[in-house]
Amino acid sequence: TLIHKVPSTIISSCLRFDFIRITLDVISKRLSLILKAESIDIDDASLLSISQKADGSMRDALSILDQVIAYSGDSIKIEDVSAVIGLIPNEIYFDFSNAIVEKDYNKMMSVIESIHSAGLSLQDLTEGLIKHYNNLLITLVNKGEDLLSGMSEEIKNQYINSSNSYINKDIIRVSKVLHDMQFSLKQVSHPMIVFEMTALKLLEMDTSVSISELISDISSKESKKKVIESKEPPIKKNDDTTEFKIDEEIIVNEESTKPKTSNDEKQKPLLDLELIKDTWNDFLSKVSKIRPSIATILEHADPIELNGNSLTVNIVDLPKFSIGNLEHNQELINKFAQEHYDIAMKIVPKLVQSNNSDNISKNNDPKGDEEDHSSNSKDAVISKVLEVFDGEILR
Repeated sequence: TLIHKVPSTIISSCLRFDFIRITLDVISKRLSLILKAESIDIDDASLLSISQKADGSMRDALSILDQVIAYSGDSIKIEDVSAVIGLIPNEIYFDFSNAIVEKDYNKMMSVIESIHSAGLSLQDLTEGLIKHYNNLLITLVNKGEDLLSGMSEEIKNQYINSSNSYINKDIIRVSKVLHDMQFSLKQVSHPMIVFEMTALKLLEMDTSVSISELISDISSKESKKKVIESKEPPIKKNDDTTEFKIDEEIIVNEESTKPKTSNDEKQKPLLDLELIKDTWNDFLSKVSKIRPSIATILEHADPIELNGNSLTVNIVDLPKFSIGNLEHNQELINKFAQEHYDIAMKIVPKLVQSNNSDNISKNNDPKGDEEDHSSNSKDAVISKVLEVFDGEILR
């Protein structure tokens, strides 16, 4: 029963027993007791294979044992067990992994041919390969061979010897590819082709390198390059050549001794206010393509003063929040100006009203301060809306 599907009110009134898989040792001992009572001989490899095939189920173990007895009689050998349950020899797993380590295409094709001729199940074979690489990974752990259970000492020694050719990262990568293949085999119409392509793909896989090792290697190469470049200065040899000596390699540069003329280095023309005014519309056109809200405000701007790299512009007949919007996007505007004029520039906006009488009347009005405060709050809201939605005011 799936326990998560049982209501809590039912669980509270029941006794709960969680069943777990039976260990290999328990299954093997029980099968030995039964075979001894039936006067049937069996070797250790056969007993272990049947126990492993049962996968923790005593009922399955007894069912397999009945099939093997019916096939082999009173004396059970590993060959009989292999014929009945389709046991895959360990040699295939080790040949497969060794071919990957050695990058041996001929050996891999020989393994694939053995799989063809034996008619092995690709699902069982892939599952066995995944367990095989899991055993290799366990063996690489300190005293990991003690964690390998359900196998003879001879097989354990094989894993110990084979694991010396691997590193943890490579085993994990191969296991990931095998897991992906196991899922694909259930979906495709030609599983053997997928298996063969995956096997050849694993032969092309290089040894894993950690990011820290890669960065350290690049840093060491850069440091070595700097040391080499700074070893010896250029040594003038003749009038028409210049000799550079770097780690006993001679490089001759014929162009370096040509006299430089004033045409070789072009000085960028200095900006002036008139040039900025002439190209102001082109500047606004570029800004409008990226930030229309900023371009709408700058359309009311008039460049009036250029002091070094600081350009002052008058913002005419716009609300106060327009200045705040420009100041908030100051870095972006300066970036646009630098890209357009090819020089670092800071645009300083200055608000100007064409009709000063409104300001004078507001100063004489006792309610002017309250209205000005209300206007500032409204301007701040409008500025925030324009910034978030990158909008523009239509007039």
